[in-house]
Amino acid sequence: MKKMSILRPVLAVLLILTVGLSSASALDPSGNCAEKMYKKLKESIKYPRSAVRNALEGEVLVIFTVSAQGKVTVYTVSATSTELATYINEQLSSITCTELIEAHDKFFKVKFKFHLL
Repeated sequence: MKKMSILRPVLAVLLILTVGLSSASALDPSGNCAEKMYKKLKESIKYPRSAVRNALEGEVLVIFTVSAQGKVTVYTVSATSTELATYINEQLSSITCTELIEAHDKFFKVKFKFHLL
């Protein structure tokens, strides 16, 4: 009988940097915003099914802000795969972060790593 390997999707979300938009007062020295954003992204972003089917792996680096209404605005997306970049852009644009309203006007820089094990 032939053994089949099963690919298991794993997504590592790394929050690299949180920077204030306009002034030092916008920075969050406690890291509370960074922790909340990490939790929100971990809950919201999953490995794309099409990427699993096609055994697609890669990295996506994205810079975005959260508005006072909790809406995410993506500014920059850089990726090893167009499919993954499009997926992350769509997912982030659909997220509402009402629990992160205090983080409005801060830039978040996040690297998503998609790896199949």
